[in-house]
Amino acid sequence: MSTTYAPHAHVRRPHGVLWLGVGIGLLAILIGLASWAVYEQVTGPEQTATQLMDDATVAWTAPTMGAFADVYTDDAVVVLADGTELFGVEAIHGAAARLAPVSFAAERVAPVTVEGDYATTFVHWTSRVEEGTQAQIARLEDGRIAELAVIELGPGFPRELAR
Repeated sequence: MSTTYAPHAHVRRPHGVLWLGVGIGLLAILIGLASWAVYEQVTGPEQTATQLMDDATVAWTAPTMGAFADVYTDDAVVVLADGTELFGVEAIHGAAARLAPVSFAAERVAPVTVEGDYATTFVHWTSRVEEGTQAQIARLEDGRIAELAVIELGPGFPRELAR
């Protein structure tokens, strides 16, 4: 009887390598999603709207025509809390310039929220005469404010809106 010697056949199971590949692939996907989420927070519509609303607040506090031209469209409309309507960037700048003698200052006191082309926030303002908090609702167009509605919050709010 003849016997032949043959080494044991060693079958490699690819499972370990397969799972390692799947793990690396999933890790790459997670890193990509996390990077995208961070990028969106830094450069997304909320960040753009936040910067725009902050720039508008600064423009009202230290009015220069250049600052308003950067923030508002040429044919922008601003409706102030008292119902005054300002048409065009020059009229908006003029209204802000008239506030300078009373030491007008303003700052955003809430996050900016964005829904479609609209951004909203709250701004606290002070002057030598009085102070208040207002809600601001802006319609954005091509990276600038096309329309801005200002609603003054106070003892009569919201009954004043019902008039």
